[in-house]
Amino acid sequence: MKTQNLIFMYSFLHIHSALVNQAVQQLKDERDAAVRQTLQLQQELDFLKRRRHRRNDTGFSLKFALIVGLIGIMVGLLLNFSFSSSLSSPAAVPTVETTTSPVEPSTTEGIETPL
Repeated sequence: MKTQNLIFMYSFLHIHSALVNQAVQQLKDERDAAVRQTLQLQQELDFLKRRRHRRNDTGFSLKFALIVGLIGIMVGLLLNFSFSSSLSSPAAVPTVETTTSPVEPSTTEGIETPL
């Protein structure tokens, strides 16, 4: 009976040991997969950071170009308006009268003129 118990205990420990080894191996595989995934995600993050920095260093941004263009258009319109209004105003354009003006009556009241 003792030998049967020993055989049973040996087979139980052997089976238990195999199950433990299998569980340990499965945990090691899961750990390795997690490490690989972490490395892959870190590489993707580095790649995206580099791409973002490259995109930001391409020179002037589109927003900056649009703002400068709008300011240029507004300044051009203001200059055009100011030059066109100053040229058409009567004070800025000299006028030459070609007709003779009527003789104004003299203001010599009280002085008699000989007839």
